[in-house]
Amino acid sequence: MAEALATQSTVSVQGRYKNCKGKYRVLLTAARPHFSIKGRFRGLIGVNVDVTESQKAEAALRHSEERFRSAVEAAPSGMVMTDRNGCIVLVNLHAEAVFGYQREEMIGKGVEMLVPDRSRSSHPVFRDTYGRRPLARAMGAGRDLYARRKDGTEVPVEIGLSPIETSEGLMTLASVVDISERGGQRCKENF
Repeated sequence: MAEALATQSTVSVQGRYKNCKGKYRVLLTAARPHFSIKGRFRGLIGVNVDVTESQKAEAALRHSEERFRSAVEAAPSGMVMTDRNGCIVLVNLHAEAVFGYQREEMIGKGVEMLVPDRSRSSHPVFRDTYGRRPLARAMGAGRDLYARRKDGTEVPVEIGLSPIETSEGLMTLASVVDISERGGQRCKENF
C-alpha cells in the first residue's frame, strides 16, 4: 500500500475481514490512491470482490486432487494415466518398478513407449477405439498381454482401464499388474 501511495499506482490486496454478522470473508481489493490537485491524499478509489467461496472451492479441489494422487501412489499395482492423445500424465511408484523407468522418464511421453515393438504401430488404433467408447474394463480379456520395459524386455501383465473425467478432459487410468510370477504361456497380444 505504501508503494502504491508513493508511486500513485493501482494496488491489489487480499485479506480476511469480519463482516457485520461476525463472519470472516476474504476480499480482493483493487484500488488506486486519489490525490488532490495539490498532491494531498484524499483516499482510495477501488472495488472489493468477495472471493471467499472461490477460495473454498479451490481448496476443496486441491484436497480432492491430493487424495486422488495419494490413492494412485498407494495402489498395489502400476498406475499409468494418459490424456486423450495417449500422453502419460501420471504414474506411481509401482509403475516405475514394472517398467524400469523413473516417472520423469515416462511423464510427457506417449504410452506407446510401454508397448512391445511388434504392436507399437497398431496401438494408437486401439487407444482411439477405447476413446470413442470409454468404459471401465479389463484390457484384452481372455488374452495374454505384454508390456515393454525400459531395457526392451517384455513382461506379462494384466491391465484394467478406467476413464477419468477431469477439468482437462477425458483421461484414462490404466492399472498394470506384473503377472510374471504366475508363469503361463506367451501369446501374441500386447499392451
